Amino acid sequence: MGLPRVLFLDACVLYPAQTRDIFVELALEGVVRLKWSVEVQEEWLRRLLEDRPHLSEEQRARLRQTPGKMAEALAAQEPLVEGYEFLIGQVSLPDPHDAHVVAAAFHGGAEAILTFNLADFPEETLGRFDLSAWHPDEYLVELAEGLIRHNALPGPLLSALKRIRERLKNPPLDPEGYIRALERAGLERFSALLRSFRPHL
Repeated sequence: MGLPRVLFLDACVLYPAQTRDIFVELALEGVVRLKWSVEVQEEWLRRLLEDRPHLSEEQRARLRQTPGKMAEALAAQEPLVEGYEFLIGQVSLPDPHDAHVVAAAFHGGAEAILTFNLADFPEETLGRFDLSAWHPDEYLVELAEGLIRHNALPGPLLSALKRIRERLKNPPLDPEGYIRALERAGLERFSALLRSFRPHL
Protein backbone atom coordinates (compact mmCIF):
# COMPACT_ATOMS: atom_id res chain seq x y z
CA MET A 1 0.00 0.00 0.00
CA GLY A 2 1.38 3.40 -0.98
CA LEU A 3 1.83 6.46 1.14
CA PRO A 4 -1.54 8.13 1.82
CA ARG A 5 -1.88 11.51 0.14
CA VAL A 6 -5.16 12.87 1.52
CA LEU A 7 -4.33 13.82 5.10
CA PHE A 8 -6.52 15.08 7.92
CA LEU A 9 -4.39 17.24 10.22
CA ASP A 10 -4.82 16.84 13.97
CA ALA A 11 -4.44 19.99 16.09
CA CYS A 12 -1.00 18.86 17.33
CA VAL A 13 0.28 18.96 13.72
CA LEU A 14 -1.19 22.41 13.04
CA TYR A 15 0.75 23.67 16.08
CA PRO A 16 3.82 23.81 16.04
CA ALA A 17 4.26 26.11 13.05
CA GLN A 18 7.10 23.98 11.65
CA THR A 19 4.84 21.02 10.85
CA ARG A 20 1.93 23.20 9.76
CA ASP A 21 4.15 25.09 7.31
CA ILE A 22 5.66 21.94 5.81
CA PHE A 23 2.35 20.23 5.09
CA VAL A 24 0.69 23.38 3.74
CA GLU A 25 3.67 23.92 1.43
CA LEU A 26 3.52 20.29 0.27
CA ALA A 27 -0.19 20.73 -0.44
CA LEU A 28 0.54 23.86 -2.49
CA GLU A 29 3.05 21.74 -4.44
CA GLY A 30 0.36 19.12 -5.07
CA VAL A 31 2.30 16.46 -3.17
CA VAL A 32 -0.51 15.98 -0.61
CA ARG A 33 -4.12 17.10 -0.10
CA LEU A 34 -5.05 18.44 3.32
CA LYS A 35 -8.26 18.27 5.32
CA TRP A 36 -9.18 19.89 8.63
CA SER A 37 -12.21 21.05 10.60
CA VAL A 38 -13.08 24.28 12.38
CA GLU A 39 -12.75 22.35 15.65
CA VAL A 40 -9.11 21.32 15.10
CA GLN A 41 -8.23 24.83 13.90
CA GLU A 42 -9.77 26.34 17.04
CA GLU A 43 -8.00 23.78 19.22
CA TRP A 44 -4.48 24.53 18.02
CA LEU A 45 -5.08 28.28 18.15
CA ARG A 46 -6.38 28.01 21.71
CA ARG A 47 -3.28 26.04 22.77
CA LEU A 48 -0.92 28.49 21.10
CA LEU A 49 -2.55 31.51 22.72
CA GLU A 50 -2.49 29.78 26.12
CA ASP A 51 1.21 29.00 25.68
CA ARG A 52 2.00 32.62 24.80
CA PRO A 53 0.09 34.85 27.23
CA HIS A 54 2.43 37.80 26.57
CA LEU A 55 1.47 38.20 22.90
CA SER A 56 0.00 41.59 22.05
CA GLU A 57 -3.61 41.85 20.94
CA GLU A 58 -2.35 42.70 17.45
CA GLN A 59 -0.25 39.50 17.36
CA ARG A 60 -3.21 37.47 18.60
CA ALA A 61 -5.47 38.94 15.95
CA ARG A 62 -2.89 38.10 13.27
CA LEU A 63 -2.64 34.49 14.48
CA ARG A 64 -6.43 34.12 14.45
CA GLN A 65 -6.33 34.92 10.73
CA THR A 66 -4.11 31.89 10.02
CA PRO A 67 -6.89 29.31 9.40
CA GLY A 68 -8.61 31.65 6.93
CA LYS A 69 -5.36 32.25 5.06
CA MET A 70 -4.69 28.51 4.91
CA ALA A 71 -8.18 27.85 3.55
CA GLU A 72 -7.77 30.60 0.96
CA ALA A 73 -4.38 29.30 -0.20
CA LEU A 74 -5.73 25.75 -0.58
CA ALA A 75 -9.25 26.64 -1.73
CA ALA A 76 -9.00 24.34 -4.77
CA GLN A 77 -8.50 21.36 -2.42
CA GLU A 78 -11.62 22.18 -0.36
CA PRO A 79 -9.80 21.41 2.89
CA LEU A 80 -12.54 22.37 5.36
CA VAL A 81 -14.68 19.40 6.42
CA GLU A 82 -18.18 20.19 7.65
CA GLY A 83 -21.31 18.22 8.50
CA TYR A 84 -19.50 15.30 10.18
CA GLU A 85 -21.05 15.70 13.63
CA PHE A 86 -23.63 12.93 13.11
CA LEU A 87 -20.75 10.40 12.98
CA ILE A 88 -19.06 11.35 16.27
CA GLY A 89 -21.22 9.00 18.37
CA GLN A 90 -20.11 6.05 16.22
CA VAL A 91 -16.41 6.54 17.05
CA SER A 92 -14.99 4.77 20.10
CA LEU A 93 -11.57 6.02 21.23
CA PRO A 94 -9.53 6.02 24.48
CA ASP A 95 -10.39 9.72 24.82
CA PRO A 96 -13.92 10.44 23.56
CA HIS A 97 -12.90 14.06 22.96
CA ASP A 98 -10.85 12.84 19.96
CA ALA A 99 -13.82 11.24 18.23
CA HIS A 100 -14.50 14.40 16.20
CA VAL A 101 -11.12 13.97 14.48
CA VAL A 102 -11.97 10.50 13.15
CA ALA A 103 -15.50 11.54 12.20
CA ALA A 104 -14.28 14.58 10.26
CA ALA A 105 -11.42 12.65 8.61
CA PHE A 106 -13.79 9.93 7.40
CA HIS A 107 -16.52 12.32 6.30
CA GLY A 108 -13.97 14.48 4.45
CA GLY A 109 -12.58 11.57 2.45
CA ALA A 110 -9.14 11.54 4.09
CA GLU A 111 -6.96 8.45 3.80
CA ALA A 112 -5.04 9.09 7.02
CA ILE A 113 -4.93 11.19 10.16
CA LEU A 114 -1.64 12.95 10.74
CA THR A 115 -0.95 13.18 14.48
CA PHE A 116 1.86 13.12 17.03
CA ASN A 117 -0.47 11.20 19.35
CA LEU A 118 -0.70 7.79 17.67
CA ALA A 119 -1.83 6.06 20.88
CA ASP A 120 -5.02 8.16 20.81
CA PHE A 121 -6.09 6.56 17.51
CA PRO A 122 -6.00 2.73 17.78
CA GLU A 123 -5.75 0.80 14.52
CA GLU A 124 -8.84 -1.29 15.24
CA THR A 125 -11.01 1.83 15.49
CA LEU A 126 -9.49 3.54 12.45
CA GLY A 127 -9.77 0.35 10.39
CA ARG A 128 -13.56 0.48 10.69
CA PHE A 129 -13.43 3.87 8.97
CA ASP A 130 -10.82 2.85 6.38
CA LEU A 131 -8.29 5.25 7.96
CA SER A 132 -4.74 4.99 9.25
CA ALA A 133 -2.79 7.24 11.61
CA TRP A 134 0.67 8.56 10.78
CA HIS A 135 3.23 10.39 12.89
CA PRO A 136 4.47 13.44 10.93
CA ASP A 137 8.09 12.38 11.38
CA GLU A 138 7.41 8.90 9.99
CA TYR A 139 5.36 10.34 7.14
CA LEU A 140 8.04 12.82 6.04
CA VAL A 141 10.80 10.20 6.24
CA GLU A 142 8.74 7.80 4.08
CA LEU A 143 7.99 10.60 1.61
CA ALA A 144 11.65 11.63 1.40
CA GLU A 145 12.89 8.05 1.00
CA GLY A 146 10.36 7.40 -1.78
CA LEU A 147 11.53 10.49 -3.65
CA ILE A 148 15.19 9.55 -3.12
CA ARG A 149 14.57 6.06 -4.58
CA HIS A 150 13.16 7.59 -7.74
CA ASN A 151 15.30 10.69 -8.21
CA ALA A 152 18.33 10.45 -5.85
CA LEU A 153 17.25 13.86 -4.47
CA PRO A 154 13.89 14.48 -2.75
CA GLY A 155 13.50 17.55 -4.99
CA PRO A 156 9.90 18.69 -4.33
CA LEU A 157 10.42 18.28 -0.60
CA LEU A 158 13.71 20.18 -0.51
CA SER A 159 12.37 23.04 -2.61
CA ALA A 160 9.33 23.33 -0.31
CA LEU A 161 11.55 23.39 2.78
CA LYS A 162 13.90 25.95 1.24
CA ARG A 163 10.98 28.28 0.48
CA ILE A 164 9.73 27.98 4.06
CA ARG A 165 13.18 28.63 5.52
CA GLU A 166 13.77 31.67 3.30
CA ARG A 167 10.46 33.20 4.44
CA LEU A 168 11.45 33.02 8.12
CA LYS A 169 12.22 36.46 9.48
CA ASN A 170 11.77 36.26 13.24
CA PRO A 171 14.38 34.90 13.55
CA PRO A 172 15.89 34.10 10.13
CA LEU A 173 17.51 30.64 10.14
CA ASP A 174 20.37 29.16 8.16
CA PRO A 175 19.92 25.55 6.94
CA GLU A 176 21.37 24.00 10.11
CA GLY A 177 19.30 26.29 12.34
CA TYR A 178 16.17 25.31 10.42
CA ILE A 179 16.97 21.60 10.72
CA ARG A 180 17.43 22.05 14.49
CA ALA A 181 14.04 23.82 14.67
CA LEU A 182 12.40 20.86 12.91
CA GLU A 183 14.13 18.51 15.34
CA ARG A 184 12.77 20.46 18.34
CA ALA A 185 9.30 20.28 16.78
CA GLY A 186 9.38 16.47 16.99
CA LEU A 187 10.70 15.64 13.50
CA GLU A 188 13.82 13.88 14.74
CA ARG A 189 14.37 11.18 12.10
CA PHE A 190 13.41 13.56 9.30
CA SER A 191 15.90 16.14 10.61
CA ALA A 192 18.67 13.52 10.66
CA LEU A 193 17.87 12.59 7.05
CA LEU A 194 17.86 16.25 5.98
CA ARG A 195 21.42 16.85 7.19
CA SER A 196 22.66 14.93 4.13
CA PHE A 197 20.92 17.52 1.93
CA ARG A 198 21.83 20.67 3.88
CA PRO A 199 23.36 22.45 0.81
CA HIS A 200 19.96 22.23 -0.90
CA LEU A 201 18.15 24.01 1.93
